[in-house]
Amino acid sequence: MTKKAIFPLVLAILLAVAPVQTVSAAQPSPDTREVLHLRQTLFTLWQMGFSFSRPLDAHELCDVTLRFLIRNQFMHSAAFREDQPARFANIPENYNVFFDKALVEQIARYVFNGWIDQNALCPGVFLGASGYYVDMERLHRDISINDDTFLPGYAAVESLQQQDDGTLIISGKFRRFKLNEDSGKEILWGAAPFMARFVREDGQWRLVSFIITEEAMG
Repeated sequence: MTKKAIFPLVLAILLAVAPVQTVSAAQPSPDTREVLHLRQTLFTLWQMGFSFSRPLDAHELCDVTLRFLIRNQFMHSAAFREDQPARFANIPENYNVFFDKALVEQIARYVFNGWIDQNALCPGVFLGASGYYVDMERLHRDISINDDTFLPGYAAVESLQQQDDGTLIISGKFRRFKLNEDSGKEILWGAAPFMARFVREDGQWRLVSFIITEEAMG
């Protein structure tokens, strides 16, 4: 099975296997579309190597929001210095990508349940009048990437429980696959149990904690 062929199989698994679900009447339960969106968010964070068990501080929130935008296919919303030089007039040369202010702050609020502090930005980020300028070289310099980061995989949700206060707890296991060059078959290359807590505000499920336990593979 090739890497391209594994994605239809993974999608079929995700749609066919229903997680154990306990629902409270206090808040609406997430529908299928929302669950798929939440598990994709968690999988992206796992690929980023990011988890947190406490509220994010200002620098962490800024950092993870911009990395999430870059990794989660939001680059089509970005402006680049070489394409729009007028937008980067009087901006230091090392800042070469621009994200609209409203988009960045929406992701921070609706994904990570926080507000960007304009006085406590992470390194490699500059706030202009209408948005955030990013030094991509500086941002990537601080990212730990290895050969396994971009391997195909998915998040299998095993339990979805809604508490009496409306908090949503999702637990399951990430799985990552790699091609065995000797057999030509895909093999399980990595697995990591996870647990995430969400709260619902303004019709959106917002992540408040995310814990991962990496498993060693033989």
